[in-house]
Amino acid sequence: MTCASCSSCIERHFMTSNEGSPIPGIHSISVSLLTHQAVVKFDLSQIKPRKILEEIEDLGFEADLAQGNDQIDAQHLCWAEQEKFRKKMVVSVILYLPMIAFMWLLPNFDVTRQALISFKIWRGVPLSVIVLWALSSVTLFGIGSSFFRSAQASLKHGQANMDVLIALSTSAAYAYGTFLLILGLKGYEGDLLMKIMELAHNFETTSVLIMIVLIGKYIETFSKSKTIDKLSELASLGVTSANLVEETNPDKIQ
Repeated sequence: MTCASCSSCIERHFMTSNEGSPIPGIHSISVSLLTHQAVVKFDLSQIKPRKILEEIEDLGFEADLAQGNDQIDAQHLCWAEQEKFRKKMVVSVILYLPMIAFMWLLPNFDVTRQALISFKIWRGVPLSVIVLWALSSVTLFGIGSSFFRSAQASLKHGQANMDVLIALSTSAAYAYGTFLLILGLKGYEGDLLMKIMELAHNFETTSVLIMIVLIGKYIETFSKSKTIDKLSELASLGVTSANLVEETNPDKIQ
C-alpha cells in the first residue's frame, strides 16, 4: 500500500462490492496503512481465509496470513519495503545523472556542445536525444513498472489511487517525447528539427517524476520504520507484574 486511498480501497471493496453490501461472511475490516496489516472479522462458515487473501490480491496488493508475533511481522514488512524503495531510488538517481550531463553540463562547453550538435544518429537526430529516450525508457518501464501494475489493478475495480496519477503523468510525458522523436526521425530539417529536439526534453520529465516519487516513498517508509521501532520500545516498557505488600508477606502478582 502506498497511500491512504489504498487502505480505503480494500475496506470499500469488502464492505460495498456486493451491490452496496459487504461480501457474504465479512462482518468488518480495518486496514492500517502504518503497519500494512488488516484485521478482518468474518464468518468461517461463509468465507475462508484463502478467499479473503485472493480478494485482496485481486486488487493488486500482496497479502498473507499473519504468523507469530504481529509486531515483529509489521517491523519486517516495513524494513523490507524501505529496502525495496531505497534500491529503486538509488537506481533512479544513477540513471538521472547522465541526463544532467547531457542536458546541463556538456552544452556549457564549446567542444562538447559542438560534438553533441554534430554527432547525429539517424536522419539528423542528435545522440543526446537518443540517450535521454533510452534512459527514460529504462526508468519508466523498469523501475516504474510497479506503479503501472498497481494502477491497472486499481482501475480494474473502479478505483483511482496515487499510482494512477503517477502512471498517467509519467506516461504522458514519455509519449509526447517519443512522438517528437518520431517526427525527428521522419527527416525534418533546419529550425523545425531543432525545435523538435528541444521539446524532446520531455524524457527528462518522466525520469524526474519517478525519481522524486521514489525519494518520497523512501522517506515515508523510513519514517514508518522509525515510528514502529519507537512504538515497539514503548510497548516493551509496559508493566507486566506488580508487588502487593500486606504487612510483611509480599505476594507477587503476575
